[in-house]
Amino acid sequence: MAKVYVSDTNIWIDFHHADLLRELFQLPFALCCTDFVALELDSPELAPLVDFGLVIESLSSDEVQQLHALTQQHKNPSLADMSCYFLARE
Repeated sequence: MAKVYVSDTNIWIDFHHADLLRELFQLPFALCCTDFVALELDSPELAPLVDFGLVIESLSSDEVQQLHALTQQHKNPSLADMSCYFLARE
């Protein structure tokens, strides 16, 4: 199954307010984010998203070092955004 990485917490907030989270997770791909993104999320709560099927991926300490270097190469975007890009390119 293809993976779609969501780096912007506003996506989760917008689908939550539209009461469309359940439908979002019925689409034919796996929705993923990194622990950097998950830490930014207050509302909706993370547990229901995980129950719906959200896959939270963590980076190893080596990968975090690579992520910091990559972030420096791209005009300092947020770690949350770059962490999803980092994993999606693999």
